[in-house]
Amino acid sequence: MKIIDRTAIVTGASSGVGRRVAERLAEQGAKVGLLGRDEPRLREVAQACRALGAEVALAAGDIADAD
Repeated sequence: MKIIDRTAIVTGASSGVGRRVAERLAEQGAKVGLLGRDEPRLREVAQACRALGAEVALAAGDIADAD
């Protein structure tokens, strides 16, 4: 299934299931927004998704932190 021209936001994208979901979405042609607490690892995931051809935006932070 291709999801070209769709955008997905993935929380917890810096590792584990979140990373794999982001990579799968990138493989399928989606633009991905990556959110995670570990910025260096988040940048690695962004690079991997870009290598798969995805347009990527990222933001480091904890969504449980209201600030």
